[in-house]
Amino acid sequence: MRPLTLTMTAFGPYADTVHLDFADLKEESLFLITGPTGAGKTSILDAMVYALFGESSGGLRSGTSMRSDYASPETLTKVTFTFSVGDGQYKIERCPKQKVKKRRGEGFREQAAVASLAVLEDGEWQEFSSRANDIKEKVHEILGFRAEQFLQVVLLPQGEFRKLLVAPTSERETLMHSLFRTEIYARLQDMLKEEHDKVYASAREVVDRQRYLLSTEGVKTETDLREKLSSAEAEQTKAAGILAEAQANQVKILADYELGEKRQTLGATINEKQAELADLMKQAESVNGSRQIIERLEQVTPIFQKETERAKLEAKKQQLTDDLIAARTDKEALLKTGETLTATKASLAERKPMSETYRLDIHKAGEIKAHFDAITLLQTELKQLGEDVENAEKAVKAANELLKTKLEEADTTGKSVEELRKALGNQSQLMKEREAVLTAVQLGEKATQLIEERAAAKVQAANTRHAYEEAKQQEELAFMERAHQENLCRQFAAAGLAVALKTHEACPVCGSTDHPHKAVLPDEYSEEAMMNAEKAYSKALQETSARAERQSAAAEQWTRADEAVKESERAIAAWLAEHSDIDIKSTVACEFLAEADSVKTILNQRSQALAVKEKKVTQLNDTLAVLNNTIETIRIELKEKETSYQDARTKLVGKQEGLALHQEAVKAIDKVSWAKELQAKETWLATFEKEQLQFEEAERDYLQAKSSNETTIINLEKQQRETMHEVTVKDQEIEAELRRSKLSDADLLELRPMVARKTEFVTTVKNYDAAVDRVQTLLTAASNDLASLAEPSMVVTKEMKDEASVIYENAVRNETKAAETVRHLEEVLAEYSKLVADNAAITERFTFINNLYELANGGNAGQKGVTFERYVLGAILEEVVVAANVRLRQMSRGRYELRRAQADSVSRGHRGLDLSVLDTYTGYERPANTLSGGETFLASLSLAMGLADIIQAYAGGIHLDTIFIDEGFGTLDPDTLDIAMETLVELQKSGRLVGIISHVPELKGRIPAHLVVEATNKGSTAHFLVP
Repeated sequence: MRPLTLTMTAFGPYADTVHLDFADLKEESLFLITGPTGAGKTSILDAMVYALFGESSGGLRSGTSMRSDYASPETLTKVTFTFSVGDGQYKIERCPKQKVKKRRGEGFREQAAVASLAVLEDGEWQEFSSRANDIKEKVHEILGFRAEQFLQVVLLPQGEFRKLLVAPTSERETLMHSLFRTEIYARLQDMLKEEHDKVYASAREVVDRQRYLLSTEGVKTETDLREKLSSAEAEQTKAAGILAEAQANQVKILADYELGEKRQTLGATINEKQAELADLMKQAESVNGSRQIIERLEQVTPIFQKETERAKLEAKKQQLTDDLIAARTDKEALLKTGETLTATKASLAERKPMSETYRLDIHKAGEIKAHFDAITLLQTELKQLGEDVENAEKAVKAANELLKTKLEEADTTGKSVEELRKALGNQSQLMKEREAVLTAVQLGEKATQLIEERAAAKVQAANTRHAYEEAKQQEELAFMERAHQENLCRQFAAAGLAVALKTHEACPVCGSTDHPHKAVLPDEYSEEAMMNAEKAYSKALQETSARAERQSAAAEQWTRADEAVKESERAIAAWLAEHSDIDIKSTVACEFLAEADSVKTILNQRSQALAVKEKKVTQLNDTLAVLNNTIETIRIELKEKETSYQDARTKLVGKQEGLALHQEAVKAIDKVSWAKELQAKETWLATFEKEQLQFEEAERDYLQAKSSNETTIINLEKQQRETMHEVTVKDQEIEAELRRSKLSDADLLELRPMVARKTEFVTTVKNYDAAVDRVQTLLTAASNDLASLAEPSMVVTKEMKDEASVIYENAVRNETKAAETVRHLEEVLAEYSKLVADNAAITERFTFINNLYELANGGNAGQKGVTFERYVLGAILEEVVVAANVRLRQMSRGRYELRRAQADSVSRGHRGLDLSVLDTYTGYERPANTLSGGETFLASLSLAMGLADIIQAYAGGIHLDTIFIDEGFGTLDPDTLDIAMETLVELQKSGRLVGIISHVPELKGRIPAHLVVEATNKGSTAHFLVP
């Protein structure tokens, strides 16, 4: 990872936007971040870490607490960081959760934290995501590690640079797992475990299934299962024979039963149809009478139809007569209307010359009316213009007065601003003191917390030591009890030999033939007591070992806590030396913190007072700006009002001149008399024109009605003649039909009422004929079917048929049940046989997988507790140690070397990644946390650089192009400082970017490129200074 640009707004001590472009370093890749205490040097590193991970470099502050106290409420806290990794370039923007001024109304609102990550593609930034979790995972993917690992390898924070060196094995394993991406080995372990569990579960499932199959069938072995199948097959064969016999018997009985039932049904059908046919024959005489009526109705139907047609023609003739009378009446009315229209036309002709005269007079009156209208309009406009001129004059006067007032207010406000600025002259020094005191409070709080942790660690060390001593005593008691039981055991064995000794025979133990004191059986010996003593002693040894480990860990924890307290005391002493002018003198942590809090309160009160004045200056400046804008606006409006006043006066004069011209043109005319006369002529002419239009419309309607009436009369007379002729023809046709039918009037009188019932007679005859045909057809078919049926072989009752069916159904159920039992047992036997074969294959695979699983998880002798991944990381750590020792030997003048503890030297827990330091002056290894401050810094720096070398050699996706070191050089003596600088210069030559924060004066002269941080009374600024 290599930084490209960093932009901070309202972040930490930086109130305004500060933009840092690392390209300004040019060819310099080693630079010093310099500036006074509290100015914001570490805040630059905080900003990078916050942009990448959302937290500060020291881990003490979140983004929410990083907002600048100097920033205005309208300014948002924001960090933008661009960096490169390999060939890729990335940009992250973050804004923490913060309170911002409301857009509407008073007060503040809380704005949630936001972030975005973009990737440079084809010269343009393409947004990857704005979701916090997506950004977190993508940054981890890009860099190869998370925040805590970044702070151990790339950025070594103030007071935290030793963390990688003294970290527990578990933390070091997590770091190396992420950096060297050994998840493939861990995944192999997981895959082996998954496969181990899977195969074991499969084997367990096969065995359980085999047991289940046997128990379900009530047998114990596969042989028993096969015998049960053979018995079931025999039962099935027997049931099949019984079924065949029952089926043949049922078929014969069912055939005879169905034949008898069918003959009986046909006989009943024949009897039923013969009875129906006899009933129909009784109705024959009545139906024949209906046939005769139908024949007579067929003769009179044409006569009756023609009589109906003649009646319709008579009705039509009467309607035509009525319409003709009405049309002739309309004709007489139209003659009277024509006479009226002729009189009206003559009247209009007499008045037309007068209408032409009035129309000419009205046309000439238009010019006079235009003059009168113009006079009325101009008089109205002159009245309004007079008011406009008066209002414009008043507006100009009011604007002049307002301008004078605002100029006086602006002068008074400007004087107030000058007075307040004089009172704020010493704010810069106050801000520097306040930043320094805030640092002192943090140092005091951290030191106090570390002292409490040291006290707790001391109590824990004492408790574990006491517990170890108690366990040691219990171990001695268990040892004595075991020795006592072993002695009793030996006595018991000797007594057993003594029983077999005979006088004058040699003892198998000592060879003597004389046995004056034979061993006797001890009273209190038992094998159970002996075994209990062995178990108790073994348990006591384990407990002693465990408590010894806890005692060692507690002692190491106390040592680290004590060293941390001393480091914090040295930081307090360094702060006191640098800020002797501030009223904080005590070197005791709690007193130092109390004095710092007291001074902080005083400075906060002074700062608040100055902030009130500064806020007042801001408000007055805002007021002054508003006044200046108002004055300028008033001047512009004044000029516009003066222009409007002159324009109004000019218009007023022009309108007055126009009014005089129109009045001159009509001065000899009395407007009232002229208007009355003109109105009378217009009224008369309008009435005349209306009457003329009404006459023309009435005349047009009259002519159309007259023409239509004449046509209607002609058509009606023609239709009347044609209808009368049709009636005559129809009478002739009726006479002809009567002669042809030879029917008398009595016949017509009789048949006329029956015409309406003709359909009823036809339906009756038709239904009767159909019924006779249907019954005869069914009777013939039933007789033929009965004649074709043979006699049954035997008479079968319903009870006999049902009994045969029951016997057959029982046989079917028995055979089906037997077949199902055989099929089920065959399936069970097939599945059991397959399970036997599967079990053999699974057992072979389980043996193979289990061996691999035990090997990968450190289950073999000599590597107990060392997993496959930890074994690989151990080999990599060896290379890291070798690379780190190249620089550590040089910087420590050959005194110190890092060592990796062997796996078998650690009794339990995480093994294989433990580190210690070899002191070549003494020849002994010792824990890294026992080194002095300067020695710890050198060892930590060497380990970080060695780790960076190996990472880039192993993990091609991780690029460690940059390292930042915050403090630590102040603990080195001049000679060691020279060696450390030479090492960093060599690191620079390899192309790696190295940034250092330090107050050591010698570094300013040794490192030419500086990132300068300056504190002001309005917040800090930063810029690169490169020769």
